[in-house]
Amino acid sequence: MGRYGPEATPVMLVASGVRRQVAVDYSGGNVALAKTNGLACNVEGTVVFLDAAGNTVTRFMEPGRDYPWEVTQVNNSGTTASMGIYALYSQ
Repeated sequence: MGRYGPEATPVMLVASGVRRQVAVDYSGGNVALAKTNGLACNVEGTVVFLDAAGNTVTRFMEPGRDYPWEVTQVNNSGTTASMGIYALYSQ
C-alpha cells in the first residue's frame, strides 16, 4: 500500500515519539486510561478529559494531529469527536 498504508503507521508513530496507540471507545461511558503521552483523533470535535492533575479539561481536536496531553480519563459527556480517538503512549 505504499507509504500511506498500514506499513507506514509504525514508522510515523516512532518518528513522533509515540510507540503505541490505543483506540478509546467512550460510547458506554467515561473511559479510565493509564496516563497517556497524548491523544489523537480521526474527526474534528471536542474532547472532555481528566488531565494528570485531576482537572476536567475541554479541548477542540483537529483530525490527524497528535496532542501532547497527559490524560487519565476520556469523558462521554461533552465529547463530540465521535470516532477515532486514540490514547498515545511512548512505551
